[in-house]
Amino acid sequence: MMQTIPIRNDSDVARAVAMTTLTARKAGLDAMQVNAVSTATSELARNIVKYAGTGNLVVSRVDEDGVNGVRVVASDRGPGIDDVESALRDHYSTGGTLGLGLPGVNRLMDDLKIDSTPGRGTRVTATLWARDHKRARRTTNRVPTSFRLRPASTVKLEPGPNGAGGVAAAARIRPHRTERVSGDAVTLRWIGDRVLAALVDGLGHGTTAAAIAERAGSALDSTQESDVLTIMEEVHEALRSTDGAAVAIAVLDPRQGSYETVAVGNVRVRIVGDSDRRLDWTEGTVGTEYRTPDVKRGHLGDATLLLYSDGIADRFEARDYPGIRSDNPSMAVRILMERFGKDHDDASCVVLRCSP
Repeated sequence: MMQTIPIRNDSDVARAVAMTTLTARKAGLDAMQVNAVSTATSELARNIVKYAGTGNLVVSRVDEDGVNGVRVVASDRGPGIDDVESALRDHYSTGGTLGLGLPGVNRLMDDLKIDSTPGRGTRVTATLWARDHKRARRTTNRVPTSFRLRPASTVKLEPGPNGAGGVAAAARIRPHRTERVSGDAVTLRWIGDRVLAALVDGLGHGTTAAAIAERAGSALDSTQESDVLTIMEEVHEALRSTDGAAVAIAVLDPRQGSYETVAVGNVRVRIVGDSDRRLDWTEGTVGTEYRTPDVKRGHLGDATLLLYSDGIADRFEARDYPGIRSDNPSMAVRILMERFGKDHDDASCVVLRCSP
């Protein structure tokens, strides 16, 4: 289904948002995703009115490899964008407003493509997928036809084997703003009745770092160990012929409410509860300059366990985001990335907590 809405005024903007909301619901997007695509549609349609005067917005339901999504195409014959890359940077504005702008649309949507010629107009294509963990694998090495950022990707913990439960968790990855792929990788899976969460930050950026992260991810995906030191040593062996990576690993036992963690390099492990504790890490690089790290153990209780790369500013405190202990993990990783992520670096974050 494809709907075209001419955009000339605020009434047309409202019609476009209503149509997008309906299409997103029919495509099976959850409530948070419906809100995201509707907000992005409002921003794109208002940009047409503000900068071009008139244009068109096309809303369609799409399907790729069995994954449903919603695509919004906003086009106009306005003044165009002189510098697309700058327009995607936070705080950039040509209109002196405090709206979301294109950086906000980029954060809300999964795929963003901009074609613009100064003096001839702009075409923005934005897509949001209902099941982004499959999309993340599919788009990793897609070659852009115009300036493009690889989408941020969120994964959630799948139900455990034999009905195992008791853990709510999600992870999110976003690449350096000038790269198509991320040098960070995350693993979030069950090993028996325990949960393995791991975060890898490959040395550098771009395809080289992404290849390192992919190799580490393969080791983490295949391991059947639940001892954090043994898992770290397996990753170290997998990365021996590479430039290496910083790695954080956590294993959570929902039956006991207990955790074990290790971290090597510039990655962080943090417990946010009644107090806010940053756990120690070991200096070095997994795969090259590796030293056996100290294992940190404890009971999580109702606290939240965080793993994040240096693409997340470590200066933030729990009071800067009061919902960090109550928001569902999928929302928490998105907010952490938006508020504290650095667009000049790959960024990744994992949020875990025991659930009743």
